[in-house]
Amino acid sequence: MQLYHAVLLVSMFAQASALSASSSSNDLNGWYPCSDFTFADEGSSGGQDAECAVYTAPLCYPGICETAKSIDSTVDIFVKRVPAVSDPESATNVWLMQGGPGASSTAMESAMVELHTRLDGAVNVYTMDHRGTGRSTLLDCVAAQVTTTGSPWGSSIKSSEVPACAQALEKKYWNLSSFSMTSAATDMTTFISNYSNGANTIVYGVSYGTALVERVIHLDPPEVTGYVLDGVATSSGASADKFEYFSTWDSDFGDVGDAFLALCATQSECNSRFQTNTLPITLQSLLTNFDSKPKSTCAALVSSANGDQSSEPPSYIDIGVLTHFFAYLNKFQDFADEDNAFESTLLYYLIVFSEIRKLRGKRHYLQTRRILEQERHNTDPNALDGDKKELITFEFATHGTLWTTPLDESDENSETCGMKLLVSYVSSGGDLDGLDKTCVDNMPVFSLTPSITYQYYFLSTNNAYDGVYNASLAALVTSSSSGSGTNTLTKTAKENETYKIVFIVFLVLFVVSSTIAVFFTYRWYQLKHHKAANRDTDDLTDNISISTPAEVASSSPELVSPFSTHRVS
Repeated sequence: MQLYHAVLLVSMFAQASALSASSSSNDLNGWYPCSDFTFADEGSSGGQDAECAVYTAPLCYPGICETAKSIDSTVDIFVKRVPAVSDPESATNVWLMQGGPGASSTAMESAMVELHTRLDGAVNVYTMDHRGTGRSTLLDCVAAQVTTTGSPWGSSIKSSEVPACAQALEKKYWNLSSFSMTSAATDMTTFISNYSNGANTIVYGVSYGTALVERVIHLDPPEVTGYVLDGVATSSGASADKFEYFSTWDSDFGDVGDAFLALCATQSECNSRFQTNTLPITLQSLLTNFDSKPKSTCAALVSSANGDQSSEPPSYIDIGVLTHFFAYLNKFQDFADEDNAFESTLLYYLIVFSEIRKLRGKRHYLQTRRILEQERHNTDPNALDGDKKELITFEFATHGTLWTTPLDESDENSETCGMKLLVSYVSSGGDLDGLDKTCVDNMPVFSLTPSITYQYYFLSTNNAYDGVYNASLAALVTSSSSGSGTNTLTKTAKENETYKIVFIVFLVLFVVSSTIAVFFTYRWYQLKHHKAANRDTDDLTDNISISTPAEVASSSPELVSPFSTHRVS
């Protein structure tokens, strides 16, 4: 797998008739004025510039599933749009589709507003909660109550809860193919064909949304003249050994991790600290040692070293930083975002295990889609060939380039190159000859140096590699934004994600501190207590206390502050 995630720009003109579906005006409940942002933590709207509606769709589309007589035959599909300032009846339409699976469209709202603004209000910008999520019919075991916060595993599902949940879902929906990717894609194509203005339409999908958009491509709605796939999460048509299965994600992301670690050698500040062994070798050695010695006395050495030392060993400098880092990282990752209320864990599991997980001896539904592509290709040799497509890559961007490619990393409000590309593509009407790609060559130089905001919040030190812990530094970040509607760290995190920075901070801090500092601690301890050097944790005294990050957070309220983040899936 490559380090980068890609933006795939594809302009395709319809060559076959689109799916037709009969409908009436009674199927659409809307349009009503509504706020640009659904939740307060996303921002507040001075007015109600957006419009919202609910479309009544069939539970089962022909050819996908059949609805039992005793079951409600319809589902609700929530749609939101920011209409063009003038002449929305003839303006170009742009759809922004969220990923997940199981995530609602609320993460798209900031991008909708920005795209609409940068195009001077000349387009209609749409999004949709795909069926099973958010304000559409939510896939949930209401009768079995297995995803409540009070259930054994909270929003996740314990194996012992599966039978009851499965029975409840079967009774309510019968055939869960009604919540498949193809069903969701059919909602979208039906809505575009029956409830939009019929003008040229461009469809954008991010992450899992790219797989959803791929299904839309198969359905081939005639109004759609261009597709944008950002952070591609689909590889239909690939050979079995190249297919992107959910069950191979650990291995796939391991390749990305290896490539990322290798970048340390290109950064003088990082490389200078790993002269004997490279960062990848050092980290692997550390993990191997921990795995081979599950009863290592490393923790005991650190805990008992405060007995009668004449001077503090190097690791003492790092203990405060490490404790702070794990406590704050734990809070950062576990903070309850308002968006969580609109997510469906059940839909996530359904899609992952039914459509993008490798089944032993089978390729399941995905192979059917690949065969259909081949059949179409054999029927029309030129149908899938041509030059109206382009792959644009960012060498160092993380997932979702619409958010993670800032042209000025020091400016939290900087326009991203991903957004500039989308604006250019829409402005040119999907004509790739008019696509302005200059920003790709103007991306900031790659750097492993974290921003001061992240460094202070996660490490509370002046130096990410070997700084001394200073609690007041984290307080500068949290107190400066408390009581304000705009949290600098939160906003930056929501737009740029935590992937790169947490990876950088954790690797640098954990490897340097744990390997070098603990080594010196161990050597120091050997000199003062030679007889204890080979001690096993089984013979240690009972007064040694080892706390998990969660326990540290709960027992040290001074390390905890209100904080929220937003993930783009």
